Order: sequence, then C-alpha cells, then structure tokens
Amino acid sequence: MDDFAVCFDAFAKGEVREKFRPSLYGALAAIGLALPERADTRIEKIRDVKYLIESESGKVIYSFTAKLGNATPSLSIPLSRGCDGACALSGTGIPG
Repeated sequence: MDDFAVCFDAFAKGEVREKFRPSLYGALAAIGLALPERADTRIEKIRDVKYLIESESGKVIYSFTAKLGNATPSLSIPLSRGCDGACALSGTGIPG
C-alpha cells in the first residue's frame, strides 16, 4: 500500500481540470492533424481521472469526493389501533 494514497478532497478537481484544459485540447488537436486524411477523428471521453504525484516520494495521491443527492426528511409515527397501517405508512392521515 505504499505505492499510492487515497485522500478525501485533497485538491480542487475543478480548478485542476480548468488549468490543464487548454493543454489537453492542444494535444488532441495535434493528434487529429497528424492522422491520415480518411481516419476517424472522433474523440470519446472514457474517464476523467485526476491525481497528484508527491514530489519527494513519487507516491500517487488520488482524491476522493463523496457527494450525496437531495435528502428528503420524513417523520414516522407508531402505528395505532385506529389505523390499518396504510395511513401511517403513506402519510395520508393520522388516526385520532
């Protein structure tokens, strides 16, 4: 496990992406120009991977970001004798 490290939010991935975008597009354009005339020049993005290399050890550092979707809070009440179960589970009413 000394070959690489995984950290949470080790660096701003969006900023890194924008900083290197012009170099990436330049390299892709050069490759496209170097291909034969009838070659298929379509480019399809497969993955977007960003990592750092520690200068002293050469260890690769991957940054992991966890994102959650929208959360919906809910409140449940205990089932009571006056309810057949559907009203409490669906939230359509509370027995009196």
